[in-house]
Amino acid sequence: MRVLRRWIRDLEEDEGLRIVGKVRRFTSGGFLFIGFHQGKYRVNICDRIREGKKRTYTAAKGGEWYEFDSFDEVWSFVRPMVRRPVRAWVY
Repeated sequence: MRVLRRWIRDLEEDEGLRIVGKVRRFTSGGFLFIGFHQGKYRVNICDRIREGKKRTYTAAKGGEWYEFDSFDEVWSFVRPMVRRPVRAWVY
């Protein structure tokens, strides 16, 4: 979690993270997408859809969007929704 915390804190403009979630109301716990744009953190939570025989997951369209002014706010929001062990990708 320390590494994830640092990744979120150090996001640069138009960078983002995809994180496997554990959000009950989203399929397979959902994906959390966190981005940093124009000085604000933006979070998208969407369903995590399994791709049949490939054994891979894709993100569904839509979902819920949230916006935060500070790192502390976004970290408090997403931390309880991150599945452990942490699986995250920078994009």
